[in-house]
Amino acid sequence: MDLKVIKTGLVEIRAFRILFLHENNFQFIYNKCHDYGWADPYLFTIDGVKAGYGAVWGANKREDRDAVFEFYLIPPFRKFSNIVFREFLSVSQAALIECQSNDLLLTSMLYEYANNIQAEAILFEDHYQTHLNIPEMTF
Repeated sequence: MDLKVIKTGLVEIRAFRILFLHENNFQFIYNKCHDYGWADPYLFTIDGVKAGYGAVWGANKREDRDAVFEFYLIPPFRKFSNIVFREFLSVSQAALIECQSNDLLLTSMLYEYANNIQAEAILFEDHYQTHLNIPEMTF
């Protein structure tokens, strides 16, 4: 497998970001980071095919690039997630991982590669809507 992790610009990964946001369908708190130049995006290619992207930014200072906060692979390449993520960490030199708990792919990488995990908040998602009714009760 010929894997490349290439530092690039927002234009090169824009289509993948649209897929990422559409697929996850949740409020993504880091979205503006790309528009303000606070992040460095990386393109992933596998055997010459564009497979996904990742992004790093500064965990405490915007100018630092020490934390992964986005990681996305299109479905046919997800079986290579661990290999791609390991190379992404190596190339970007990111030592930290920041993710939303409802971002399942990056959260799985967090559990695989991180130590001393700290949660600022935990986000949950409903899988179905309940219709509980208690007479004379307002909630």
